[in-house]
Amino acid sequence: MTQGIRAFVAIQVSDPVRETVRSIQARCRDQGMALRPVPPRSVHLTLKFLGDIPAATVASVADILSRCAARTPPMALACRGLGVFPGIKRARVLWLGLTGTTGPLLALHRHINQGLAELGHPVDTRPFRPHLTLGRAKGRLDPVQVAELIKDTAARPDVPFSADSVILWQSRLTPSGAIHTPLAEAFFNPDA
Repeated sequence: MTQGIRAFVAIQVSDPVRETVRSIQARCRDQGMALRPVPPRSVHLTLKFLGDIPAATVASVADILSRCAARTPPMALACRGLGVFPGIKRARVLWLGLTGTTGPLLALHRHINQGLAELGHPVDTRPFRPHLTLGRAKGRLDPVQVAELIKDTAARPDVPFSADSVILWQSRLTPSGAIHTPLAEAFFNPDA
């Protein structure tokens, strides 16, 4: 029996974005929020979580990403504002929002979904909300504290970054956290 590869498709973020993530996480820690932070080096813009895939399909997934990237222009994105899933009273995930040229980003997500459906991956039915996950609640988060953090963070300047490729990542779970390894990268088309 062949072993599967735990995989996802994502866009890499810049070092200034990681610094912003680090700063917000430090504030959460200083306020005693029960949050399990995502290591800043692992923060990315997830487009599709694939779960376990057979190693033999990596080349097919990479081909689909190349086709999708060929019809996608490079994007100027920026981090703006904090939010939570599912809502402020039952916050489980703290995230950093995105703005900028999100039209091509939404189209890319749709094309990747459609392309991977050809390989039998289920199509995401929930609306795509581009975000960067900063942390997950370890317990109940105080809604007043979360609302204050969201309000205070709204005054921060946007942190711009460029997106010029999409990456297929392998995610190996270890006791000290997930280790992400790029398996394939497809660059966006400046002429798209």
